[in-house]
Amino acid sequence: FWKKEVSVSLRDKNKNLIDVLIGNGANNIWRFTGLYGEPKWADKHLTWQRLRELKSVCDMSWAVIGDMNDIMFSFEKEGGNPRPGHFMAAFRDAV
Repeated sequence: FWKKEVSVSLRDKNKNLIDVLIGNGANNIWRFTGLYGEPKWADKHLTWQRLRELKSVCDMSWAVIGDMNDIMFSFEKEGGNPRPGHFMAAFRDAV
């Protein structure tokens, strides 16, 4: 990414995310978001709300990468307490 032909423009950042536009010309721009999801169950809705907000401001090719601190389906989890279905549904809905 660190070539003269590639530009990186910061759109937003906070303790849980970095959101940038990456491009090498007017017709080849895409968006990258690195995201760390809220770890507390009571705060997970904040991560999903933030994803929706980010999506609403920009409609282009977009890669979201990170640790969402959640699962979409119960088969993704081994051991421990079962994940409540409404948490997984909220994650799926946000994605």
